Amino acid sequence: GGLVFVSVERAVVNAAVLLLKDGAPTWQRLASNLPMGNYHNFAEYNPVHQVLVFGGGNGSKALYKLDGQGKVTRLKDAPVLLGIQQSVFTVDPASGDYLVFTKGGKFYSYDVTTDHWSLQDVAVPIWTSAYGNPIHGVVATPLTSYGATLFVTCEYNAGCRVTLYRHSAADEDPRAYFPTASLAVSPPLVRPGEEATLSWSSEGATRCTADWTAQGSTRGEETVHPTATTVYAVTCSAGRFASTASVSLAVSGPAPGN
Repeated sequence: GGLVFVSVERAVVNAAVLLLKDGAPTWQRLASNLPMGNYHNFAEYNPVHQVLVFGGGNGSKALYKLDGQGKVTRLKDAPVLLGIQQSVFTVDPASGDYLVFTKGGKFYSYDVTTDHWSLQDVAVPIWTSAYGNPIHGVVATPLTSYGATLFVTCEYNAGCRVTLYRHSAADEDPRAYFPTASLAVSPPLVRPGEEATLSWSSEGATRCTADWTAQGSTRGEETVHPTATTVYAVTCSAGRFASTASVSLAVSGPAPGN
């Protein structure tokens, strides 16, 4: 075990890979002179195949693999640009396939054992429209215990939503299972104890739940009377897939009558 550091050195284009082993007093150089972008690079550990894939950055498609023996291997260039602001690069903790969502709105799976990319015809609802870049404000992490990947998508003042995606088996078509979730509040600012209306809706869900309503329907409204600024959330599910939307209701000023 240890800590891996991948970085371009001294503002040049090529990068190095360094390893600090547990208990070691100094860093060990594993590789040098690796062509890749000089900023906005990425690295993603694969818990299934126990390798680290890294590279990309600043308009680069370069891809590398670091294995458990400390060997760095150059992989085939990706079919898309990689790195921050270019793609979300995460991993399916069940199959070990990498899942890559691009700035151009495409979804690829990548098998690091065969160095093969596959374009996926699955509409995973993680994109944002708030910044002019559909992956800006999107982060992802694998949930190993559940065999799924969690995405958080933030839409500036509209709040954030959570999407859970379980990468499907070859004989499944998961598109029928994906629900959407949306939540809005009116007005967005009230005084303590004043009334506000929360409105939610979903496409493709069989049930929506929240701790501030007992309705359970996939579309509806609920009146709330908060005494302090509150973040409300609703989760809409269909089978094993679920999406969560949230919104903030600001409370300010004196209570009515004061």
